[in-house]
Amino acid sequence: MEPLTARQLEVKSYIEQKQEISDRQKLLIRELHHRVKNTLASVRAMMSATARNSGKVEDFVRDFSARIVSLADTHFMLTERLPCRSCWRENFATTIRGTLRALRSRGQKWPLSRI
Repeated sequence: MEPLTARQLEVKSYIEQKQEISDRQKLLIRELHHRVKNTLASVRAMMSATARNSGKVEDFVRDFSARIVSLADTHFMLTERLPCRSCWRENFATTIRGTLRALRSRGQKWPLSRI
C-alpha cells in the first residue's frame, strides 16, 4: 500500500473536520432539546401553581405573566455576561425587587428593605 499523497491527506483531514463539526452540532441540538423540554416543564408547573392560587381569570393572567417575565429575567441574568460582579448583583436585586413589588401589590407581605 502506497503512502497517502498530500492531496489525499488534505481531503482526509477535511472529511474528519466535517465529521467532528457534525458530531458537535448533533450534541448541541440534543442539549438544546433537553433544555427546551425542561423549560416547558417549568412553565407548565408555574401555570399550575398560578391557576391554583388565582381566583379570577384576570388574576391568573396577571400573575402568570409576571412569572413568565421573572423566568425570562432570570434566564437573562444567568446567560448574559455582565461586565462586573456588582452589575450582576444589582441586576439580580432589581429583578427580585420587581417580583416582590408584584406580590405586595396583591396584598402579600414581603419586606423590600432587605434586598
